[in-house]
Amino acid sequence: VIELAATTTATGDGVPRLPAHRFTSGDEVELRSAGNKKVTQGVISQVTDTSLAFAISNSGDNGNKKGTKANPKKKSGKQDSQDDEVDDSENPYGEPPFTLVPSSSVEVHRKMVVALNTLAHDGAGHAVAGPVVQALFDPFSLQQQSHNNTAES
Repeated sequence: VIELAATTTATGDGVPRLPAHRFTSGDEVELRSAGNKKVTQGVISQVTDTSLAFAISNSGDNGNKKGTKANPKKKSGKQDSQDDEVDDSENPYGEPPFTLVPSSSVEVHRKMVVALNTLAHDGAGHAVAGPVVQALFDPFSLQQQSHNNTAES
């Protein structure tokens, strides 16, 4: 289990609290490290005002996204002999700053990138997407629409 805790005090009571978020227990997430470009997948197991804890899944680590600051702490009831061999200066989850991203957002982003690449490749000449591309990105088309809207008023 990894615990991410707030590192700065945002309130006057001196207690570091997490920024507003929508994470709840059971959410599938990815912990992304900007420094080492690592991704660790897991499921949120506990949410408080000051920290989030999530259980790490056994899937592979890969990826590359920028992050926001968090403080990772490994929580475990017993010590592994393998943990004793890990150099304290080397964090197996990458280097801060970290970002915690909902897995559903990652999938939506991947689909959006594919769709935008398709639009960029096909451009205004595509039979179906052409009018959409022209309406969104052609400056003349935007001026024409603006002129038509003011003429109708």
